Amino acid sequence: MAQAPITGHGGTESGETLIEILIALILMGVAITGLLAGVFAVGAVANKNAERTHVGNSAQAFAEELKQPIDPSLPLAFTYVDCAPTYPTFSGTLPGATTYSASILDIEYATSLPGPTSSLAWGSTCPADDLGLQLVTIEVEFTSGSTVTTETITIVKRDAACTYSVAFQNTDQGPC
Repeated sequence: MAQAPITGHGGTESGETLIEILIALILMGVAITGLLAGVFAVGAVANKNAERTHVGNSAQAFAEELKQPIDPSLPLAFTYVDCAPTYPTFSGTLPGATTYSASILDIEYATSLPGPTSSLAWGSTCPADDLGLQLVTIEVEFTSGSTVTTETITIVKRDAACTYSVAFQNTDQGPC
């Protein structure tokens, strides 16, 4: 017995057309591309945050070392210099071929000290008699490939010969 050929679209079977499948594939491709772009953006932000953390840590380390009085065990022993125009810089390489350098951007000098009728004041010109306090602004710069990241920190450097007193009640009414 011979079967009759199937003709027309009146059957109960249904399916997607080629156009519908192509549109679905294009939409999925756009969605996946967007997701991948988001993943790469998150990775770039994470790398930038890691660099900023390295810069901040290095700036803090350099600042702490700069604040220290003479300590021969330190790699750099920064002694207090009366009316210092600057202090030495340093540079090096961290793991991952990241290079950094630390430099002094600015030094201000104490021009008046806190007392019963005055407050601590800073100026760009060192007074004739150095008061033993310097406001030092430090910049650390990291270079990793073509990316440069900087961090700035300001510290107070005190003469190690000065004894600490909350109100500077020394015989000469100064920090030294």
